[in-house]
Amino acid sequence: MTSSEKPLESSFTETLRQLSIETEDQPNEEDNDLSTSLSPIPTTDEPLHLLVLPTEILLVIVGFLDPKFVIGKLSLVCKRFHKLVSQDAIWKMRIKKTYTGQYPVIAVDDGNFDWGQACYQIEKDCSLWSNYKENMDFYSLNCGHIASVDSVCLLQNGDICVSGSRDRTMNVWDLRKLSKTTKAESASVKSIQAHKGWVWSMTSFDNILCSASWDCWLNFWDIEADFKKVGQLRGNSAFLCPVLQKDVVMSGSYDKQIYMYDRRTDALISKLRHHKKPVLCLSADEHYIVSGSEDNTIGVYDRRANRLLKKIKMEAFPMSMSYSNGQLWAGLRNGEINVLDPTYGKFDIVQNYNIGHNGKITGINNNTGCIITAATDKTLKVLSPCHPVSELTTIDEQLQELTDLHYLNGVLACGCSDFTCGIWRPKSF
Repeated sequence: MTSSEKPLESSFTETLRQLSIETEDQPNEEDNDLSTSLSPIPTTDEPLHLLVLPTEILLVIVGFLDPKFVIGKLSLVCKRFHKLVSQDAIWKMRIKKTYTGQYPVIAVDDGNFDWGQACYQIEKDCSLWSNYKENMDFYSLNCGHIASVDSVCLLQNGDICVSGSRDRTMNVWDLRKLSKTTKAESASVKSIQAHKGWVWSMTSFDNILCSASWDCWLNFWDIEADFKKVGQLRGNSAFLCPVLQKDVVMSGSYDKQIYMYDRRTDALISKLRHHKKPVLCLSADEHYIVSGSEDNTIGVYDRRANRLLKKIKMEAFPMSMSYSNGQLWAGLRNGEINVLDPTYGKFDIVQNYNIGHNGKITGINNNTGCIITAATDKTLKVLSPCHPVSELTTIDEQLQELTDLHYLNGVLACGCSDFTCGIWRPKSF
């Protein structure tokens, strides 16, 4: 057995020993009572307290505590606890006990990655979804629309859901009013005659919701002003996939272009055309605009250099994508998932997963705790966020074809072709 193949127990012991060494600095004179050094075990005449325990014992104790409590409470107790729980190695070791695969799928710079928060999210999502029928309540919002629900958007930490439909309306739902003893109608706040065409996609930024429609309009709604319309922009073709940022709104369109507008003046900044067919999905950050098209390609546009950086040929055209946490996940028409590495602008396909979908992947969410996909085969899948991915659960609540999904703060919403919107919410919500 090589050194790289040591048992997990050996690795665990070595990590504890190293952490013990790292946290046993000599105390400063000003920190005598809160020393990070290893204190001797007190005599029977001295009071027993946590700070006199060896670091190895403290690490074992911390391993049984909820990560949220450790980060938000325990780290504030004293300097020794703060130094102890601020080390990435503690959280990496804890994540390894949950998922033995490579996490995250694409290596990250430790300086820009919050391992403690990632551990909290992993344990929370794994607990919720591994036995979701016991831990989650399911609600079918089966009123308010008379056509397929093609888009959903969760707002205000999952308290509010907005559904957009082919009946040209948006429905606002207050999920806090849902219970097993009430009907879906009780959660309906209002219905908005939003567009003159299908409401195809929605996105939000701060207190603004943006809806995109086949009527060639982008409409803007003020969430805090009871969803009052506060602006609109018209294009030359149907808008299919908007992205809303602080000063810019952009959207892929049916006419194969990406439109970029200045939100402050409503002026058209530019039109990008590097696809031969409609642009179906779009993601962006301050450096890149990533677009997926029906021409079986993903285009990467460098915003700083103002040029097309790369075109990636796909096995099938991407219908959904999620770009966050230093990785790009794309759901394809053939039911597979591709993972792209955007490090240094490479955007190379580094993984391809066939997770068992028999239809088009119409929605995908990539976060530090789990990966969730929705497909036209009437199922949702919750996956581990590591390589190789493993399936936590497959959700099949007698749903019809799924059109979209949004996951926020443990709440999952999905649009369905049978005019309904599905909601999964933690029972401790």
